[in-house]
Amino acid sequence: MPRLLPLFLFLASPLAAQQPVKVAVLHPLFSDLVTQLAGDRIEVISLARQNSDLHHFEPTAAELRQAQDAKLFLTPGMSLESNIGSLRAILGNRLFEVGASLSARSGGCT
Repeated sequence: MPRLLPLFLFLASPLAAQQPVKVAVLHPLFSDLVTQLAGDRIEVISLARQNSDLHHFEPTAAELRQAQDAKLFLTPGMSLESNIGSLRAILGNRLFEVGASLSARSGGCT
């Protein structure tokens, strides 16, 4: 949660009214959550489509281009994504694993 604090402080500032902050989400539930919490102050880019296999999804090139300048990427974590290591290496501190403190089921992603 401390890593999200700067984003929430920014959203509360007068600058946030000028241009939406781009946030990419890797789960359809996060898209709905972020939209409901931040409204038009956030531009949500959903990289995982509804009814897709959320463990092995691959965003299209167009989706990746759309999300490349996102300030934050939200992912479930918990070893649910088979490509989480690659995402961490590419995105660094822009990747926030929402479920990082939760225990994953044994066996991880299959």
